[in-house]
Amino acid sequence: MNVSPFVIFALPRSRTAWTSFYLSQQTRFVGHDMALFCEKPDDFFTAFDNGMSGTVETGAVLGFRMIMDRLRGARFATIRRPINQVKRSLAQFGVIPVEGDLESKDRLLDELERVPGVLSISYDDLYDAAYRRRLFEHCLQEPFDTKWDGLTAHVNRQIDVFAQLRVIEARRNKIEALKAMLR
Repeated sequence: MNVSPFVIFALPRSRTAWTSFYLSQQTRFVGHDMALFCEKPDDFFTAFDNGMSGTVETGAVLGFRMIMDRLRGARFATIRRPINQVKRSLAQFGVIPVEGDLESKDRLLDELERVPGVLSISYDDLYDAAYRRRLFEHCLQEPFDTKWDGLTAHVNRQIDVFAQLRVIEARRNKIEALKAMLR
């Protein structure tokens, strides 16, 4: 069965690593913040050509229009967490976002959600099986796997924030160049 890919957009600290893990069940590969490792926009799409089923992204919302245009037939979703909660979570790691960055990305998430067919789930809804079911079925185009949900729903799966910050710092110039290409 040929299943179309999916992309989930969210702000950081919105259970994105967990969501990637949750939707990667069985033999499916679901990326997480793949855009961080791209040199050019085509690199993002090549990952899908190479078998990635979907990805959960915290920065790629900047290019959502291009992604929607290039991934025709793909499914899209957002996970929404209030900015004040995101900032508090980041502050626990000593991270203070660039002024206006989260607000700008949040406005893009608002814009994306106005596109027909985009599923929006709140951060808190991920703790409710009914909403996990909606996300699972929307993204994977298959019936909800209650056994998998029972095994993974309450697993605390997180990235190593400090390692992620090192990657961002090491790739800062490439990330900024990629952002410039998207403008």
